[in-house]
Amino acid sequence: MKMKQIIYALLITLMVVSCTGNPTLEIRPSKLDATATGKIDSVNVFIDCSGSMKGYVAFDDKDVEGARQEYKTVVPKLITNIEQWVGKDNLTIWKVKDNKYTKENSPHEFYSNLTNGTIFGGQTTELNEIVSHIISGSKNKLSILITDGVISFGPAVLREKGRMYNVSNKHILQSHLHRALAADTTVSVAIVKYVSDVNGNFYYTCKEEVEYSKKQLKSRPFYVFIFGKKEAVATLLTTENLLPRSEGVFTLTSPPQLEVALFKKKLEKGKDKLNSLLKVTNRKGIITATTTYDKRKDKVFIAGIKKRTVSNAIYKNEKTFFDQLKCNDPNVEIEKLNSIDGEDGIDLVTLNPHSVQDYDHFYKITLDKELFSGNLQDKQLVFYLEPSLDVATSNIDIDYDLATNIDTLAGKTWGFNLITNAIEAAHPGKQPQGAIFTLTLNKITR
Repeated sequence: MKMKQIIYALLITLMVVSCTGNPTLEIRPSKLDATATGKIDSVNVFIDCSGSMKGYVAFDDKDVEGARQEYKTVVPKLITNIEQWVGKDNLTIWKVKDNKYTKENSPHEFYSNLTNGTIFGGQTTELNEIVSHIISGSKNKLSILITDGVISFGPAVLREKGRMYNVSNKHILQSHLHRALAADTTVSVAIVKYVSDVNGNFYYTCKEEVEYSKKQLKSRPFYVFIFGKKEAVATLLTTENLLPRSEGVFTLTSPPQLEVALFKKKLEKGKDKLNSLLKVTNRKGIITATTTYDKRKDKVFIAGIKKRTVSNAIYKNEKTFFDQLKCNDPNVEIEKLNSIDGEDGIDLVTLNPHSVQDYDHFYKITLDKELFSGNLQDKQLVFYLEPSLDVATSNIDIDYDLATNIDTLAGKTWGFNLITNAIEAAHPGKQPQGAIFTLTLNKITR
């Protein structure tokens, strides 16, 4: 199934013009359509079959009642959805056990063995090894890894070096994963978080030892890692009814189909107009806005971003996805507004025929007067939505999972920040991927 993805960007040119009358500030917006379509030819799904994964499905009869068994429902549903999406012949399922990869030929038998736990017979499959294998084969494919996110040197190393070797050498674990991710930085990564109860007999701590046998751990995370070209990753994330409802989505890949508009405040008569734009004209489809130019004053306007188009059922909390609008120039101040309801905002410049009520994220943008001093020649102000895995995932990581109270482990994964840190280190400078609009400043003397 093909889906054309259109990324809306806003290119705004500001021209400072000195004429016989008062100088004016002119804004000309135009729409840019991305050429990338996010085409997906085939999908590989890798199932982590290490021993710790069995805890998601291996419940005793007496423990089944009341247990949250999301793994048993999410994984088959996800694979079925993907099969319907790309076609049976374009989906390949791989079982990963002790760094060995076995192709699954019978989906019916696979689902049965998955839910009864018989496929989880491995020991430890090192996450950096899986990632390295997946990235090397993700040139023209979308790859998905379903795992509990355990990062470790493996039991053999811990037996030789000491059981706390994972904890004391976390930086090495992170560097190994970073090296695997950095092998091909054109491959983007997204992480989708789910939670499920776990049989403690199969919960391996940072020491690679079982500490919680005969206990049931609540809300243990498991993850769907998505690897592929950024357009393909964005396509999967934003396709309705593909990914089951999740606890959060963490990615450095910008969402497509964002709509942006500029607004000004319609203030009471006699009040400070915040140097708002004064006049809007539409000549043959070209929208132009002008205001009196005064280099002694700041310029203020409001940007509205419509994110509902990508906030489908996989998102429970939008703050885990691009949230903060940033600019590459320190002379631009941006304040996020909860809303502009009651401010009587009026539509100023928009790429689509929507009113202020159609937008759900608003930012007050102040262009400092310092920007208008000196000789401006093609001054570029790039506005982008800042991705931050650290902020979004900071409540997942736990430094030490040898807790006496197992309730403190709910929703946590030991060393998870090692994964997100490695991803961010392998993909620095993500401004262009999240770019929403650009202001180009020119001072022209006539």
